[in-house]
Amino acid sequence: MRDRHNGAVAVLSGDTITRYNLDGSGATGWQPAGSGVDDIAIEAASGLVFVAGYTQKAGDLKVAYLRAYDANGTVVWTNYDHSASAVKGANLGADSEGRRVAIGRDGMLYFAGFTDGGNSIYQRDPRDIGRRLSNSEQINIDNYSNTSNISGAKSLAWFGRFNPADGTLLLGQWLLTRLNDGKGNSIGIKAISAAEDGTVLLAGDAYASLKSRTGMQFAGITLGGYEGGEPYFAVIAPDFRTRRIWTALAAPGTSAGSSPLLGAAIRRDALLVGGTLNPRGSGTPRNLITVDPLQAAPADGATAEGYLLVMPTP
Repeated sequence: MRDRHNGAVAVLSGDTITRYNLDGSGATGWQPAGSGVDDIAIEAASGLVFVAGYTQKAGDLKVAYLRAYDANGTVVWTNYDHSASAVKGANLGADSEGRRVAIGRDGMLYFAGFTDGGNSIYQRDPRDIGRRLSNSEQINIDNYSNTSNISGAKSLAWFGRFNPADGTLLLGQWLLTRLNDGKGNSIGIKAISAAEDGTVLLAGDAYASLKSRTGMQFAGITLGGYEGGEPYFAVIAPDFRTRRIWTALAAPGTSAGSSPLLGAAIRRDALLVGGTLNPRGSGTPRNLITVDPLQAAPADGATAEGYLLVMPTP
């Protein structure tokens, strides 16, 4: 994994991060403390390297972290990464991991995390687990952005905007799906990006079901049926108070399970998402919606194929 910005490159291989000058000189390598590194990003102005991951704090508890490192691999600031006793003492014992991190075109830092249930550290200030986030920090749009009515362990997602200089949380929000009975269900954020004005693009895989999934249309086309792990993307307004679009992509007459979107990029006038359509073992082949395509359908229903979508930013 690599991220590059004006004069420096950061590469993640396993759990080792190596930072280079753009010409390949000045290599500095380090392994962040913790149990796993999931993603990195590097900022142009400061050269800071941002790292998302987790630490196995106890046999029954993973705790996410978000850190900034300087060019020498020294920690500049750390968010989350609370002790097991602090997390359990606050009754926030759901496992959590930092999954994705990116610098937006607005210069802000964006982070996406996983949590195995609603009693999670993302309810609290990333530096002070005793302080619950206010309604102006943790933005609630509707029942798909809060952790009410969760039954059992569900893989929920959370994302936030941070000041890259000091790690201050500026805005945060939950993302989850809902079953027919209203109970919360699982979703994953596999990619996050932001435009010049702070419009956020999320992409990943979803389980039953996105909001208004029945009869959902994309580009004027009614989607095919739901299947677990279907690809989705969402565009969130800069103030986190509106979803401009939140859609799955299954083609009519079929479905698109186990095929997450894994990449996302957005600017003021266009967005791009991409992933892999994975084949079904038997039965009707999976397919994804295409509009004015170079290739309208998979060449072979038994073979995984790449999928790329480009459209105007809504």
